[in-house]
Amino acid sequence: MRQSFSAAKSTMQTLSKTAPDHAYKQVVFDVWMPTTDKLGKDGFSRGMILQWNWDEIKGANWDNLSAAAVGGLAEKASFQRLGRHAAIEYCGDEDNLRFARDFCLKLLE
Repeated sequence: MRQSFSAAKSTMQTLSKTAPDHAYKQVVFDVWMPTTDKLGKDGFSRGMILQWNWDEIKGANWDNLSAAAVGGLAEKASFQRLGRHAAIEYCGDEDNLRFARDFCLKLLE
């Protein structure tokens, strides 16, 4: 999860600096996660879909925004089984819960 939030922050920070103000309405991340099936074969499965409002991305102060806080800015979050499990594990850590509280609350929606 930390790597996903860090990648999301980097991508959105770059977009906010390079794309015109009204270039998009929203930014959506379709997060796929590595899997291993019961036969030991590696693959990928959708974990979650996170959607951010473009105006918030353009208006964010990226220098003062932690990668963990980026998940909490998501307007919508849709968790698949694998993604929900990973998010619950991530939010079970006290530090992650403190810094990504808004993201963790999306698990309850």
